Amino acid sequence: MHILPVYGFGMVEESYAYIAMRLLTGGSLADWTAAAPAKIAEILFEVAQALDYAHRKGVMHGDLKPSNILLDEAGNPYLSDFSVSQVISASVDVGRSVSMNLLPLYQAPELVRGEAGDLRADIYSLGAVLYFLLTGQPPFQMDESGLSGLVYRLLEQDPAPPSTINGDLPSALDGVVMRALRKAPGDRYTTAAELAAAFNTAIGRVTAEWRLPAANLPPPRSYTRRAWYLPAAVLIVTLVLGVVLLARSQANSPATPPPIVQAGVRAGIHDVQPSPQEIELARARLGEDGFIAYLNCALNNVAEAAWSRRVRERADQLGLNLQVYDAENDEYLQLAQIERARAEGAQALIICPTGTTSMVTAADELQAANIPLVWVTLFDTDYGVKLDSDNYAIGERVGRYTGELLNAENGGQGNVIIISRSPFPASQIRANGMIDGLAAVAPGTTIVQEFAAGAQSVREIAAAAVAGLLEQGTVPDAIMCINDACAYGAIDSLTQAGVDPGDVIIVSVGAEPGALDLIRAGTYLRGTVAINWDESSALMLHALIKMLAGSPIPEFLTYSPGLLLTRDNVDNYSEE
Repeated sequence: MHILPVYGFGMVEESYAYIAMRLLTGGSLADWTAAAPAKIAEILFEVAQALDYAHRKGVMHGDLKPSNILLDEAGNPYLSDFSVSQVISASVDVGRSVSMNLLPLYQAPELVRGEAGDLRADIYSLGAVLYFLLTGQPPFQMDESGLSGLVYRLLEQDPAPPSTINGDLPSALDGVVMRALRKAPGDRYTTAAELAAAFNTAIGRVTAEWRLPAANLPPPRSYTRRAWYLPAAVLIVTLVLGVVLLARSQANSPATPPPIVQAGVRAGIHDVQPSPQEIELARARLGEDGFIAYLNCALNNVAEAAWSRRVRERADQLGLNLQVYDAENDEYLQLAQIERARAEGAQALIICPTGTTSMVTAADELQAANIPLVWVTLFDTDYGVKLDSDNYAIGERVGRYTGELLNAENGGQGNVIIISRSPFPASQIRANGMIDGLAAVAPGTTIVQEFAAGAQSVREIAAAAVAGLLEQGTVPDAIMCINDACAYGAIDSLTQAGVDPGDVIIVSVGAEPGALDLIRAGTYLRGTVAINWDESSALMLHALIKMLAGSPIPEFLTYSPGLLLTRDNVDNYSEE
């Protein structure tokens, strides 16, 4: 019935909860761009069946969105994460705490307002998912007006008809989708089956195959949800917290002066060692309830998780309170988490940026509040300290080792591809180092193409790039990867195509445990440059300490590359 099955659940050592579910490897609908209506109809048919089945059981999903519709290897959709669902017969409050774990991009207006909702709220969400599949974007998006502006548009305005965004769509689809997105629940379709039937009628695909059975639904029963998205409530909570935190700050800690950042100046770990007096002053300015917020990109990434752990350990050693937030690679979630951290008492921030324009706007707001800020990478904004590895040196090390292997095994010849990540400057600097390092050691090689992942999954881009070359009959002799995730994607496609591991050399960056296992196994991956965890985590905190203490700090802080790990030395390496 296209609902993700749960095989088991329980507790381990009375500390860790687990749920065992079917493993789906096809990603989710969030990975899609705008698709053809005929393909969407196939997805809608199966999702509507699953949703109707849940509704017939009196269960409301309550959190339907593209990322909660997972795909198996064949592209079949499965509803997942009934995380806010409840049996409708129980009149309970299923609102989450103010954790800002999601934005209301796909939620019905009545739930956002905190009013009673019933099964028709899922119909709105299904319509919002359809809107995304047809146009490549949700009905309403976060912009410079922030969360309050998003909520206002969701509650008071109609979205642009899909055909005005995607001109290839038949205008008949506008009426179908816009009806599903009506503000009043009674104006929407009654069931998911009805919506699916209307969609197929609009694209001229009305056959028995597409007629879903009508569900014998129980009378709609309502539940209430805490209206933490309501702009007035958000403002009230923020103001109350702000007053409390301000009072505590005034009582327990001296005011933090505006950060003194030396524009254009570069320095390393030995140039920014804080004095004991600066450390004590930073602790005082954080106060008893203040803390440093580390806004991470995604903790499911091994490198990011390791980085967070190291920074937390270093903060503990220095007597600094640090809290880590997981943005799950979601730009809008990260924006909300920045506001949440400030409301909860963050006096300084470390940000791994998940976006570009939106993060620049966030930086402007932090500057206006004189909040010390460190970016974990080069980032194009005037505010904050930019931390980064010596990307050119890392890239050059990758390029030189790749050249050495091609000299030894391929006579110094070969076609090489690079997989990088734009628009972040650090990625291109690293790629430039790869090019120069390779040319210096193996000038007879040719770089045939560079692929850029942008804000997308590097692993997916790498897999697609290599698969495309293989389909054209081109097997690269070497692949230089911006990080280990890139290597995983390239190996996925090479393995699927049956390419011999001895025919392709891959060198990457990151030294993740999975990458080290691949090197030990003698696969395509021949080397990876480790991150200098100790130096990078120290630089982050040293920069914030100096800013909190009112001391000048260079705008750019660089940490040196870690070890190049190969088959010769990987068994002797320990991240610790």
